[in-house]
Amino acid sequence: MMLKTTTSLVRWKCAFGLSTLLLLSACGGGSDTPSASVSPIEINVTSVNSEIEAGAPNVLISANVRGSTSPANWHLEGTIGRLNATTGNTVEYIPPPLGTVETVSNIKITASVGSVNKSITFLLRPSASGAYAYTGAVRGWGYIDALGNAARFAQPNDIVADAEDNLYVWDEGNNRIRRLSKAGAVSTYAAIIKPSTASYKVWLKLRHFSGRFIYTKDAEEAQLISPDGSKISVDYTDLPDIADYRDIDGNVYHRGSAAYGKSFATVTKNRQVLAGNAPATVAKDGVGSDASFVAISNLVVFPNKMVYVLDQELASGKYQLRQISQAGVVTTLSTAKFESPARIIPNSGDLPTVLDRNGVHKLQAGGNWSFTSISDNKLFPAKNLAFDSPDATADKDGNIYLTDPILDRIVRVTAQGNVSIFAGMLDGKSRANRLDGRVDAARFLHPYAMSKDRAGNLYVVEDTPNLLDSYGQSWTQYALTLRKIAVDGSVTTLSAPGIWWGKADSTKMAESFTAPAKLVVDNESNIWIFNRLLMVGSVFVPPTPFGENAIWKITPDGKLTKVTTKITDCPTSAREWKVCDIAFDGKDNLIVADGDGVHKLHVDGSMTKLSGMEAIGSVSAFSTDTKGNLYFTRDSSSDPGIYKRSAAGSVTKLHNTSPYLNSNMLADDQGNIYFSKACALYKISASGVESLIAGVAGQCGMQLGQLPNIRLHHITSFAWLGVNSMYVSSDDAVLKIVLP
Repeated sequence: MMLKTTTSLVRWKCAFGLSTLLLLSACGGGSDTPSASVSPIEINVTSVNSEIEAGAPNVLISANVRGSTSPANWHLEGTIGRLNATTGNTVEYIPPPLGTVETVSNIKITASVGSVNKSITFLLRPSASGAYAYTGAVRGWGYIDALGNAARFAQPNDIVADAEDNLYVWDEGNNRIRRLSKAGAVSTYAAIIKPSTASYKVWLKLRHFSGRFIYTKDAEEAQLISPDGSKISVDYTDLPDIADYRDIDGNVYHRGSAAYGKSFATVTKNRQVLAGNAPATVAKDGVGSDASFVAISNLVVFPNKMVYVLDQELASGKYQLRQISQAGVVTTLSTAKFESPARIIPNSGDLPTVLDRNGVHKLQAGGNWSFTSISDNKLFPAKNLAFDSPDATADKDGNIYLTDPILDRIVRVTAQGNVSIFAGMLDGKSRANRLDGRVDAARFLHPYAMSKDRAGNLYVVEDTPNLLDSYGQSWTQYALTLRKIAVDGSVTTLSAPGIWWGKADSTKMAESFTAPAKLVVDNESNIWIFNRLLMVGSVFVPPTPFGENAIWKITPDGKLTKVTTKITDCPTSAREWKVCDIAFDGKDNLIVADGDGVHKLHVDGSMTKLSGMEAIGSVSAFSTDTKGNLYFTRDSSSDPGIYKRSAAGSVTKLHNTSPYLNSNMLADDQGNIYFSKACALYKISASGVESLIAGVAGQCGMQLGQLPNIRLHHITSFAWLGVNSMYVSSDDAVLKIVLP
């Protein structure tokens, strides 16, 4: 008798209605005469997915084989995506990269044992147009005024609350004071202009003053800023460097030390010692100078004029809370010890609250402490030693608000101890050291330039300097930090200080580069890099050239060759409009832009002006397509706009859009041009129509998802991924953008 094969397909909904389960089974038939030695083979193939998108997580498929001890063999029909294995009772289907699928496709995967096989079919859809994380850290820093978690900050530090419980945050990375309403609406309260002197840092502290004033201080001016926006100039000498607090009457308190570099061991009021003297090894209570402190780390004046400080023990490194009356009487409050980092949280009451790395400690009227643990809450990085100086304040309801300068957000701890992110990105990552591995775990430090080879491998140059200090001089020297993102999703470091082509290198080949600015990969996988010289100096030493402008070539096996140094007048400042860049045209010619114009590079290292470009001069951005067309922008002094130079050499103006400082451009073969401007992505069609693709001009910060409702950071480079999708480097991440 012939064996009979039976196929059945059962489809039903999962218990929660979230996905469809496909169950396919194949049965090896029997004969008219049963045999105890022959068992029919059955295969049940299951997966929780019936539809998937390109770029989605791997899809797990299981085969339950009965009647055989042999594992299933797996086969993927076609070349869309791949399997992580060919044998076994489970297999993962790896969808194709985001943006590489243009139409809906059926994905058929077959499991077989002997002559019995069964298939499962998925519907593969293109990813919706949008911006998606690919690799690196999508951080929460930026500058966006919005509600709650849609807002973005950059190193929020000092924070205070006014009489109406509005919060004011010194957003140091943005040089702005930000205002947060009780509902979490974030707005810009005041912009702080950096001084024009050699002082590169604006010093600013937000402190309580009469319940509603904030004072700012930098190297040139000091002002009291009221919530209604009015500003009162004050005598700069009244605001010493380490002014820590003003009470409701305007008295100034600060910590002092006996000598420069010594621990703070005194508390002064209006420059007169209120308590303390020289640093001691053991704290002692007393009055005025008879009292002693070891190392005062924090000072707060409460509405009842009582001064509270945290004083660090020498042996344990822990902190004690100590109280100072207006008469200078110093009292250590209980034996409670607080773990570093610790802060006294200002509030509207008379009793202090202390935040340390373990949680919130509240002093009760009877002298006891209540404690709310928040150290295990993932929203609050209490165990991160780098989280050592958040500021904190409280509202009248007992909610505590603290700044998180690492993850660029404002954290709220309710009176019941519940922790949440009040404003800023919910799942933002912190800046991390460089890390190789899978794309979902790898970390980058400011990816700056990208290019893709014919096989689909992506090469990324990081803008990661080595800081050199010598005898009061400091400058930034760049080495070539080159990362490879392979088509299999692995990230490796090819070049970095002390590393060349993945191996330790004592010859310092990576350090041959001073400022690797641009790279392209040719059809033979050779990597071409444009290196710029640096101007080395400091506030004490006039800038002098360091390194050279040159084009280097690196072969696939890591052989390094300097191709040419005949480069003219490249920018040495990020604020110069002109650009030095390289690109291949559609005929494998390397096109070079420098301060003298646009050239064609010859095999002997010489360069000649590109035909039709003789009178153009410098450009501020340029790109090529595979048809040999060149697109470029000109600066504002010479008929600004975007131009096209055809493969035949004719030049025409496409658009009057003003070029953006050091903007990047990307052209496709349909004549569309994409460029970045003020944290937004724009498109100019072949017919000259400009449109906004992603982001909002002036709102800088990551908020990914479907277009057009996303936000981006400054875009540093582009690379085509597919026909309708691109890689974009921004901040510490590489994104994938699927175009509409």
